[in-house]
Amino acid sequence: MNERYGHSGALLPGLVLPAGWPDELRKLLARIECADTPVNCLIAQAFAEGVVQGLELAKAREADVLERLYLLIADVAAARLLQLEPGAAGR
Repeated sequence: MNERYGHSGALLPGLVLPAGWPDELRKLLARIECADTPVNCLIAQAFAEGVVQGLELAKAREADVLERLYLLIADVAAARLLQLEPGAAGR
């Protein structure tokens, strides 16, 4: 699993989540980062966004926390899609 997002419990500075959530979200982000094709990247992104949407529907966190999670997922997916572009090996 990618350790880019830390392992102290916070995925982003100031983002506090219940126990267990950060590890599961790290796994979702790692699936995006390890996607071997653009389609697989988009599928992993949609899955991760679906998890956050479930939290949103359950009103499990405040809107600003959920928005930060959506943005994090989108940023990770955008970066991976750039890496997967033809000729991107040198980036």
